[in-house]
Amino acid sequence: MVVGGIQWRMLPKDFPKWQSVYYYFRLWRKAHQWQRLHDPVPGFDAAKNIKGRKRHLLVDTLGLLLSIVVTAASTQEREGARLVFARLNGSGKKLRRLWVDGGYRGSPLAD
Repeated sequence: MVVGGIQWRMLPKDFPKWQSVYYYFRLWRKAHQWQRLHDPVPGFDAAKNIKGRKRHLLVDTLGLLLSIVVTAASTQEREGARLVFARLNGSGKKLRRLWVDGGYRGSPLAD
């Protein structure tokens, strides 16, 4: 990347078409999403004994990104999941099954 920049046509074969990747890259750059992903105030997760950020992702079965929320490490997983679903703006109505990490399980989130 230092020498040739980002060569969009040379993305790995398991990525979507380079035009799609480039489209979302530009969309997120214009909306300052990259900066927003970087800027949340780091916190401390006492359960995992780590300081920093948590990234809450919702992807489909192909691994394509549907929603992402970055929070302080001190944010509970269930709260992060609520924020992820809130960002869907109703577009996730067809979701029928979710596979989640153990921290996301429990009745408050299931409800």
